[in-house]
Amino acid sequence: MDYAALKTLIDSDPANAGRTDEEVLSWCNTPSVTRDQETLASSLIFEICTSDDNVSEWQALSADDRQLVRDILTVYAPEGVPTEAGSSARSRLVAILGTSTKQDIAAAIPETVSPAVDAGLGVVNLGDVQNARAL
Repeated sequence: MDYAALKTLIDSDPANAGRTDEEVLSWCNTPSVTRDQETLASSLIFEICTSDDNVSEWQALSADDRQLVRDILTVYAPEGVPTEAGSSARSRLVAILGTSTKQDIAAAIPETVSPAVDAGLGVVNLGDVQNARAL
């Protein structure tokens, strides 16, 4: 654990100065920060594309476009499809997929994480909080 980074995180919220270690621990680990995921799982994207709400858009794609989508999802299956603007995979999917499908995929990108996870610290425990506050 990077206790200096955890102390910086704890000190970033002035209210933590008056909280007990247990309350700070809860604050650190409670999902409250919304951020965009860097990738989406290929399986999730495929599920969205073929969901009841979007299956008509999927079926309206040409066979070549459906195959290109499958190819992109297969290539990115191990690490997930990049969500950042300018990504080749994202650009191709945006160009191919229908409006409703794109909206549903866009809605899946934000995630809510704890302040500790957002800071790259992962889940912290009570001893971590106590050590960081002692610095």
